[in-house]
Formats: sequence, structure tokens, C-alpha cells
Amino acid sequence: MRKVPAIMASALAASGLALPAQAQDSADQQRLEELERKVDILSEEIEGQRREGLVSEEYDYQPAYGVGPAGAKIYSVDQGLSIGGYGHGFYKNSSIDGADETDFYRQIFYFGYRFNDWILLNTEIEIEHVEEIYVEFAYLDFLLHEKANLRAGMMLSPLGLVNEIHEPPTYFGNIRPEVEKRIIPTTSRENGVGLWGNLTDTLEYRLYVQNSFNAINGNGESTIGAGDIRGVRQKGAEAQADDLAVTGRLDWKPIPGVILGGSFWSGDMGHEQTLFADGQGPDSDNPNPLGSPDVHMDLYEAHAQYKRHGWWLRGMFAQAKIDDTQALSDSLGSGVSDTMTGWYAEAGYDIMPHIADLPEQSLYPWVRYTDLDTNSDVPSGYPEDPAQDRVITEAGLHYMPHPNVAVKAEVKMFNSEAPAEDANNQTEYLVGIGYNF
Repeated sequence: MRKVPAIMASALAASGLALPAQAQDSADQQRLEELERKVDILSEEIEGQRREGLVSEEYDYQPAYGVGPAGAKIYSVDQGLSIGGYGHGFYKNSSIDGADETDFYRQIFYFGYRFNDWILLNTEIEIEHVEEIYVEFAYLDFLLHEKANLRAGMMLSPLGLVNEIHEPPTYFGNIRPEVEKRIIPTTSRENGVGLWGNLTDTLEYRLYVQNSFNAINGNGESTIGAGDIRGVRQKGAEAQADDLAVTGRLDWKPIPGVILGGSFWSGDMGHEQTLFADGQGPDSDNPNPLGSPDVHMDLYEAHAQYKRHGWWLRGMFAQAKIDDTQALSDSLGSGVSDTMTGWYAEAGYDIMPHIADLPEQSLYPWVRYTDLDTNSDVPSGYPEDPAQDRVITEAGLHYMPHPNVAVKAEVKMFNSEAPAEDANNQTEYLVGIGYNF
């Protein structure tokens, strides 16, 4: 940036040398000096705006410190403002009549502000399904030491591969992996405080205390059902905080493109609230209280990623262990399993270098296999739901005409033990677009 005045001055001087000697009078010299002065002023203005984050520069879009590539922009700014975002929309055709849909799923804006060399703010504002507006995260980072930095505010829970890094170009498919929706309730974010850093050059961690999930709704019913635990999320909004949870992760990155790690979440989810049988809550004519269980849950997962030499491979195993499922089941009148287990493996390969000389573009054919059972161990007296023991097979294309733009298409086949065609026994065809900036 600061080379601009010198370069422009040299160009102006060179053009001056080309003029006839008789034109090189004092008036021309004064004009040249005035132009050089204006170039200096303009360059200083641009440099000032760059420092304030108002002029974009080359940015290497890489995830960092528990946020996605565009969300990590603020960490590259010396002072002032950073702006980024991502978006995603798709069309889905289902084998079930009446289930086709199109949805502009998400439009996200990141706003970061660097106060000084050790304090920064990072925020994500989400518009979901065109009309629902959320704050997905809003936290302050206090950069204290490479091994231990402080984070406080509403933070993404450091779980799995997608909960933190979920910008559309960073994962295959129009819909996030089912294991990372149903067992890891992506996108999980709550209020809290924690530490993060790099223990070594290849070992990084995050460890937070957050308000816990909530297993009991205002009617005294379980928010955990047969199919997933997504209902427990409080999303940091007027969240019950009688119970707190501890969550963290550890990742080993021995070489660029390789990640081996795991994460966990542990806490009670009852918040001193009372469960009521069969949805007969405190305001019903015949309330039937079941007590105030702790509803402790331990959730853990192990993951791996290999992204080198054209290959993009991922795998994960996740399990949730839930206490007090007898009371939870009695509140719903249907079985809630005390164990939910799932795993998936996926593989893609960039064939673009083999079919065209387009170094900025990528084309990944990919496949994913998922095995998911969220209703395998229900309390006595309740039947298992065979529809929740399912296998999902997917195949698709992930085309990136630019490193920040993805065009996605896939087929997604659900198969369960249930005989009827429903959401767990169907075939979906999806096509969509995604981007980050």
C-alpha cells in the first residue's frame, strides 16, 4: 500500500522526461510536485481506512479459533471493523408426496471489531428461512497468551466438525450431516465463558462453561424426543441457568489438512423444573407431577478429517447418554432412549485438475454413509420406535467455481426398520448454492 506514492511518482516523473525540454519549465515542475502531494494524501487516506477495516485486502479464508473462514476475518485485522458472511439456499424433491420444498435457508452477516491488540468482538447475525432473525454468536476475546485466551459471551459449543465450522463451502451436501443435527444439535450455542489456545504447534483446545441445555419445557414436558435432542437448545435467549454445563474439545493437527480430535458436553438439564405426566402441566385440570429430575447428559464424539492431495475425507462417531429417561418418557407418553448413537464416514475427490486447467476451481464427487439410532434403549413399558434406527446413504457433487462459492447437488436415501414411507424411509434430491465472503 505504501509503495503507491513512489510508483505513481516514478510514472509521473517518467512521463515528464518524455516531454520536450522547452516544456520543462517551473510551472510543470510545480504541477508535478502538487500531483505527488495529492497522491501522498490519497495513499495515507487509503492506508488509514485499511487500518480501520473499511477497505478489503487479500484474505486467506481459513477457519481459526473455533469459527469458520469468513467468521475468522477479525483475527486478521489490526484495529477496527471486519465484515463477512455466508448464505445458502436449496431446492428439495422428495419421494413423499407433498414434501417438496425450496428454501433460502440462511443468510449470515459477521461483524467484528478489534478494540486494540488484545481485545476483540466477534458477532454472527443470522436470518434463517428468510424471516427468522437470531444472534448466533456474540463474544469478546481477550488475547492473553498463545496457550490461554479468555472468551466470554454467547459462544458456539465446540462440538463436532460442523457446529463451529458450518459455512456452506466447508462441507458436502445441502443439508448438514444427520449425526451433527440429531445427536450434536447443530447449531448449538449458549452463553458462557471459557479458555482457548494452542498447547503446542499442533495441539489446540477450547474449554467452556455455558448455561446448560434445557430438557423440560414450560408445559412440564420433555424437550427430548425419540428422534433427536435438538429441542434442548436454549440458544442463549432468556436461558434457564440453574444448571451449568462444561464443554470442550481437543484437536491434533500434525500436518496441514489433517485433524484428529474429539469433543464433549456434560451437565444437568433439569434446572429445578417439574415434569408432568402425559403433558398434563401445571395449568391443566388434572396436573400429575413426576418430580424434578436432574436429567444429566454426557455427550461425546471423536472425529477425523484428511484434506490433502485432492482427497477430502471425514468421519465421526457420536453418542449421548441421558439420565432420568423414565420420567422424560412418562411426560410424553412415548419412549425416550437413554442412549443415542450415530456415526458417519464420507469421501470426496477433486477431479477438476484431471479434466480442466482451472486452478481456482474444484469439483468433488462425494459419498457419505450414516448409521444413526436414537431410540435403542427406552424404559420398560415403552416400545422402541423402529423408524429411529436408520441408515442414510448420500452421493453428490460439490462444485466450487470460486473458493468462496459452492454449487451443490446430491441424492439422499433414508432407510429405517419402519415399514411405512415417512421422513425416515424416503429418497430426496437436492440442489442448491452456498457462499461465504
